Amino acid sequence: MKRIAILGAYGTVGREALQHLYSTGDYELYGLVRQPERVKEDPFFDAMPDVRWERLDITENERLTDAICGMDVVLNTVSCSGKYSRKIAELCAERNTAYVDAGIPDNIGDLSGQSDKTLLYGAGALPGLSSVLGVYAAQGFDTVSGYQHIASIHGAFSYGAAYDYLRGVSGEYGGHPVKKTELPLLGCTEIMQYTDDETHYVLQKIGCPDGKHYVTLGSRKLYATIERAVLRFESDPEGAARELVTYSQLYRVRSQEHMAFIIEVQGTTEQGIQQTRTLLMKYDSAAALTGLSSGLSTEIAANASQPIGVCSLTHFPDDPLYAKEMPRILRAIDENRHKVVFETCACSINEWMQESEGEI
Repeated sequence: MKRIAILGAYGTVGREALQHLYSTGDYELYGLVRQPERVKEDPFFDAMPDVRWERLDITENERLTDAICGMDVVLNTVSCSGKYSRKIAELCAERNTAYVDAGIPDNIGDLSGQSDKTLLYGAGALPGLSSVLGVYAAQGFDTVSGYQHIASIHGAFSYGAAYDYLRGVSGEYGGHPVKKTELPLLGCTEIMQYTDDETHYVLQKIGCPDGKHYVTLGSRKLYATIERAVLRFESDPEGAARELVTYSQLYRVRSQEHMAFIIEVQGTTEQGIQQTRTLLMKYDSAAALTGLSSGLSTEIAANASQPIGVCSLTHFPDDPLYAKEMPRILRAIDENRHKVVFETCACSINEWMQESEGEI
């Protein structure tokens, strides 16, 4: 039985990853947290009695080294650990331990020469799983003539999520107007087009350079905050991320918290048929989907028969494991308790809305 350590297993993302991995019954799990005594006070963990909890502060080099020793995979879900991610990744590489990072650390990509290791980063929902689902939605098309991907994130940003988001869109976010539109699952909302490394990859992968990616955050005030934070990010990235965290908490509406993806693909199938396909997915918690995605990424790393090198989950569709792992990924998304909707239909977004309203 392979041994997996989860850094930050008590947090909102870490606990969801832990629960998914525990549900498989396939792994020996270790929760590495600063205050393991808090676990006994939280009923969430009552159903996971076999998890072994250990005290760890990732800033303590010696204890971190000891904790990693003997593990097959280390999953890092600590939101403020960006500056420590490279150190943890290097320690794992030295010990032939696979490393998975739920965030997008700046300083791991240049380890790409270590193709004999497994260092998988950006393992969360956006970016990460959103790319995997985008490529999946376009499967079976010989040519793709139209593509739009709408990501909806309603809820408070963690520091790590805010930093990753701003780093992804900084320099490319501005210049796109906010517009109102009616969408399935979301109703009337405001969306803004955006581009980043993930959007470029998906459009190139499916062969539709004119495709569009949009994001909706639920509050016009939050869009204004993001525009300020993007301008600030280059000179003061930590301050910009903290500003986004503060205002996302201020503007959040708990009853509306969710993460959703709406992906519409138009094109010609491999059988020569013109078709439109729409994938709809909504979770009642962004942290839950990020945690599930991180847990699934950890399974990919644990089950790989050979190292997959240094890469982000965004680029996982390029890996030979993609076809093998997708059925399990889709099943896990569909069976999770936080799922509201997960389905694919042979119609456009507008047609789906009309059908759901009884007009077709």
